[in-house]
Amino acid sequence: MKKHICLFTVCLLIISCVNTKNDEVSRTISDFKVLNDEILTNFPGGLYMLNEHIAWFGPFTSGHFLHLLDKNSGTEVSSFGNIGQGPNEYVSPMVSDNIWDNCLYVYDVNGNTKGYLSVDRFDETGDAFIELPKEDSLIRSKGYNMRLEDHLYVGFNRNNEEKAYKLYSNGVETDFGEYILPDKKQNFGSVILYNPDKELLVTGNMDVNYFSCYKKDDDNFRLIWENREEYKYSEDNNRVVFDNSRKGIYGMALTKDFIVALQRDYENDPTDESQVGRNFEKLPQTLFVYDYDGNLLKIINYNVPIGRIAGDIKTNMVYALYVDPDFKLGVSVIE
Repeated sequence: MKKHICLFTVCLLIISCVNTKNDEVSRTISDFKVLNDEILTNFPGGLYMLNEHIAWFGPFTSGHFLHLLDKNSGTEVSSFGNIGQGPNEYVSPMVSDNIWDNCLYVYDVNGNTKGYLSVDRFDETGDAFIELPKEDSLIRSKGYNMRLEDHLYVGFNRNNEEKAYKLYSNGVETDFGEYILPDKKQNFGSVILYNPDKELLVTGNMDVNYFSCYKKDDDNFRLIWENREEYKYSEDNNRVVFDNSRKGIYGMALTKDFIVALQRDYENDPTDESQVGRNFEKLPQTLFVYDYDGNLLKIINYNVPIGRIAGDIKTNMVYALYVDPDFKLGVSVIE
């Protein structure tokens, strides 16, 4: 009898920690409300929600690489982030997905410039660049490359360490988090977003269909659920290689009530991902909507290739850069 009780308890724990997709998922068709049909880019590097503005990142543009648009009208109100080799300029800018204090962290892949670009500072002074504070620089030098709050940073651990992530919280350093393949202990192409209102850290993966969610608990994060499947892979020189004909997510956004993932609906779109490359017409056309308990609620088909998404954590608005036939900025309300 005791053995049966123990087995039942273990099963309950497993069910509470690992969610699976619903057997019956609602599929709907929708469209975006066009906000701006003059997005002049051949490759959108990212889309970001900054309070009352939407910013899109054009990594291969000349002049400024960040364009700021009014989130209601879609009108471009300004642009900043200088391309160049001078002071506070970037040769090859890369923008972090994590937003802190209405700022974007930008570093230079082929240069030395690191700093924040602030909408508030730009409004006040006309110059968005904020030099990286020494304390911030020191923390990031230890591998904590994602700033979530004033004294809260997250980074990826090196392969084969016991936990997948490392955390710096108010001077306390610790490890947390699960690997996608626990027996391999390798980090893959994860996207990590943080909802400060709910104090939830959500991860999605670009290689396979894997999600997890962690709750901030004092100076640590604890796992509250993960969605995983049986993953097929091969190994090459001790490196895990997943099947590249399928993909996990192309992007992820957080709203007030939902986790929204840009994913391909393989049941209705059997595109071989290895053949997509930079053919934007072959991008996925569907958004998968999950609640914050990890349940897949619906799949929305917009019937246009979607390049990038961003969410508003104060509402359930999702903004998207999509192809129709050129890039446009649109918005959709998730209900």
